[in-house]
Amino acid sequence: MERMRMSDTGATALRRMIGTARRMPTHGSVRADDALRLALSRAGQDAARVALIADTVQSESSAIAGLGALLPKHGLWVALHGPQRMRGVLALDARLLSGLVQALTTGEVRGDRAGLDAARTPTQTDALLLRRFVALLLDTLARRLDGQPAGGWAAGYQPRDRIADAARLPHLLPDMPYRVLSCAVDIAEGARSGSLVLALPEATPAAHAENPQAAERAAFSAALGRAVADAPAELEAVLCRLQLPLDMVAGFAPGMVLSLPRHAVAEVVLQGCDGRPAATARLGQSRGQRAVKLATLPGAPAPAAAGTAAVSNGPTGSGAETGAENGAETGAESGAKNGASAGRSAVMPVDVT
Repeated sequence: MERMRMSDTGATALRRMIGTARRMPTHGSVRADDALRLALSRAGQDAARVALIADTVQSESSAIAGLGALLPKHGLWVALHGPQRMRGVLALDARLLSGLVQALTTGEVRGDRAGLDAARTPTQTDALLLRRFVALLLDTLARRLDGQPAGGWAAGYQPRDRIADAARLPHLLPDMPYRVLSCAVDIAEGARSGSLVLALPEATPAAHAENPQAAERAAFSAALGRAVADAPAELEAVLCRLQLPLDMVAGFAPGMVLSLPRHAVAEVVLQGCDGRPAATARLGQSRGQRAVKLATLPGAPAPAAAGTAAVSNGPTGSGAETGAENGAETGAESGAKNGASAGRSAVMPVDVT
């Protein structure tokens, strides 16, 4: 009898160990709202070097018709592309957008005392500037939910272009129920506050488990997108294009100065390694270093105006002084160093990562 009791006890313990009729412990599960707070904090630190603390996260369900009313007005709406042609949207209100732009461009966050945030219209440039921040937020959110009851809900999404009008939402997003997470955000320890809204299609882990190949392709696509987004891209800032006689180019020597037109500093062309223009910019300085300020949106550059050049054996004359003032000496030395030929550009390399 004693042996039978031990056997029964062992069988009961064995059933408990293998998890028969066992529920998942609540202390080990991660909810979507907790994951969003962590993802927001990490994305702020890694992408913008700014502290972002999310308040209580509100969760609700919405149809596509009522989604626009839940997104902040005068804010930046970014389209999200996910696996199996799923679409979503991430929205930042004007205050959070301005705080992140300040952190990324100046390294500090200032308050909106003049109330100018709401008057500023977000642009596609803002969406490009915050693309890494949004990608990190989505990636951290998906990783935090991996293996949890809400796993797969946010997996595989990547940021795309800005959505300019709420009327376009039904044309860009599929007609299905959406899960909407929204929260207030403290920026830089009280320097300012804003709000964030994330809307993704409602999905169950079982729906993803039914098609493991699609889930594997989505994970590979997301990993490839992150790798490509983090790859360095080299751009050249072309100060001016000159047309010179071949015999003059053949006589190039160190110390010669090429005089450039005054408007050259305002018509710098950013081009890729293939020579295609990406944007126009203005030459200037930032924190004591040479810098360029973008003047046009990527994809719609204005070609730099061609000018004539005068060559001298030293920095004499008003033309030489003007060329030195506008950074001509840098272009001339670069052209001579690289073996310039007729029609060659005076370029200033800029690495963009």
